[in-house]
Amino acid sequence: MQKCKAAEPVQQGQATGLWSIVPFCLLIMSGMGLAMLWPRGSYLLVVAPPLSSPAATMAIIAGADGALVQQGRFDWLAVAYSAHPDFAARLQASGAVLVLASPLTAGCLIESGARR
Repeated sequence: MQKCKAAEPVQQGQATGLWSIVPFCLLIMSGMGLAMLWPRGSYLLVVAPPLSSPAATMAIIAGADGALVQQGRFDWLAVAYSAHPDFAARLQASGAVLVLASPLTAGCLIESGARR
């Protein structure tokens, strides 16, 4: 039968090694978050004011000289396209609350199936 050993206290040098990488990890994670939120590209997710009608959302897109690609799950969400390099700024000036760029946003926010 083996006897249980008492736990050895953690030395100060061992614990600080782990904590020294925490700021680096936070920096990387915040950079990835900003990259997802920084609107760039031709296809953008447009977030109109909540409870806006589909016509109001399309008016925001048209006001930015863009085209509707797909209506979102909610009437105030839509994926839009434009070749203008300042399309995100145009959308915000036209009334969009938020503009996001991500290849996954359309798949995550569009209702699937024929239940519409």
